Amino acid sequence: MLIKNNLGIMTAVVTPMQADGVTVNENALKAIIEYQIKNGAGSLLFLGGTGETPSVPAEARKKILEIASETVDHRVPVVAGVYELSVFDAVREAKTAKAAGADILLAAPPFARGTDREGCIAFYQKIDEAAGLPILIYNYPDRFGKDGYCCTPDDVEALMTAIPNIAGIKECCMKFDRTVEMICRFGDRIQILSGNEAYAPWEMLAGARGAVLAGSNVLMKEYAEIYDAAMAGDAAKTTALAFRIQGFQRLLFQSPNPGPVKYALTEMGFEAGGPLPPIAPVPAALKEKIRAGMAALGILQI
Repeated sequence: MLIKNNLGIMTAVVTPMQADGVTVNENALKAIIEYQIKNGAGSLLFLGGTGETPSVPAEARKKILEIASETVDHRVPVVAGVYELSVFDAVREAKTAKAAGADILLAAPPFARGTDREGCIAFYQKIDEAAGLPILIYNYPDRFGKDGYCCTPDDVEALMTAIPNIAGIKECCMKFDRTVEMICRFGDRIQILSGNEAYAPWEMLAGARGAVLAGSNVLMKEYAEIYDAAMAGDAAKTTALAFRIQGFQRLLFQSPNPGPVKYALTEMGFEAGGPLPPIAPVPAALKEKIRAGMAALGILQI
């Protein structure tokens, strides 16, 4: 296994931008990183879907990864998202991530063109050749499967055989049995990470090494407790902790991600900014529900 320690709760960190939408809010990004590490993040993902990668200019992406690597300073692994339409762009972003100091790549499969298993393997091989870093597969059938390629357990096995740097998978299939199959087949060889916000506590109980979450931007303390309970095999405690935050966790996805997460962070005092186009601002009614949910959990005093 290429990654020695569990990646734990990997927060998919938001991208705070200045009002112009093209300049990184460096101080805000550093503050969010410090908050995450202080409260138990096992690893941090930058420029994932929650990081709004398609909406962030190329130069800003490079700056984000440089700030992240410098600020984290090897305290936890820095994971860089590679979420591109073409193999040429994916190779460019993989090289940029390595040069900026990223430790691991989270790479989406080809998602703009229909392909087959061999084509998917070739795509990941190009990324591997470009960076030589551990690679996590980003498997999200609801987002990629209709027009692109989603990875079945047999595909994952083929990728692992062809590319030794395949070190794990973010599994967002929304099917508990599929995640369990991944854990049973590969959990002793690579890191199976839950990408399902609602299922993550129980997928970790079943053997997932951690979870990649947007909600932990706001709920890092709570998810760290859930992770510890799940790793200890304490099903009752894991379930009780998960049920406590479930209602609020669902609120964070009642408007397109990461709008609600950014709003909640702003209420916590971080200059997270609003979502970048084409993500719409959070409706006023949902903002009130989020504020009330944060108050109920003791995150916010109102």
